[in-house]
Amino acid sequence: MTLYAERTFKIDTENAFKVGPHIVKVEKERAPVVKLNRGEPDFPVPSHIKDE
Repeated sequence: MTLYAERTFKIDTENAFKVGPHIVKVEKERAPVVKLNRGEPDFPVPSHIKDE
């Protein structure tokens, strides 16, 4: 059993950092963003959030 879902290993570091500016823009212009980075949040994600 692994600690993380296998799909998380498909995201390389270079591309992971490219989304940062987009996240900031969305937060400023539209709505709050729920960040689901590795280790965040430090509690189980509710089903209705995972299903979106």
